[in-house]
Amino acid sequence: MSNGKTVKAGIGGWLILPAIGCVVAPILLIVVIFNNFSVMDTYEYSIVIDRFEGFETLVWFEIIGCFVFLFFVLYLGFRFFTKHPTLPALWITYLWAQLGFSAIRFFWGIAIFGEYAEDVMQELIAGTGIVAAIIGAAIWIPYFMKSERVRLTFAAAGQSLATGDPEGLDVLGGEDAMPPDSDSVL
Repeated sequence: MSNGKTVKAGIGGWLILPAIGCVVAPILLIVVIFNNFSVMDTYEYSIVIDRFEGFETLVWFEIIGCFVFLFFVLYLGFRFFTKHPTLPALWITYLWAQLGFSAIRFFWGIAIFGEYAEDVMQELIAGTGIVAAIIGAAIWIPYFMKSERVRLTFAAAGQSLATGDPEGLDVLGGEDAMPPDSDSVL
């Protein structure tokens, strides 16, 4: 119980959005990987790599990073849908990694384009996903850390993540988390 409300466990409420992300993210990553490979065969790409040293390395960094994230997201999805107790920490790790990857690509792009960086700033922001990564981390890291639904959904087989309470009631680590009519003493 929390503030007189019943806290539900299970993939529902706001957890629907990460569930959708687990399904959609692998598809989007595959599209990004194929798009990067297809761009490498264009005339414009050859002009850009001739003019801006390091651009080709940045593209390969993105391709390799996308492959790593593809496997990470597939593993994350497996852990999510099996409601594994390590999922909240794993999801937070994923969000920090995504933010770091986006920041590296963004600042590396600025360094590569130098004096032209201002001209391509919108493309850098959109292409690296840095704004989405910042917003996503700002929303989902606190959610996965504080949400009672997350704690109850991903608790180990009937146990609270916080204390190992077999009833799964002490999710907040104190007596306030116990139902008011409970005679249990922690």
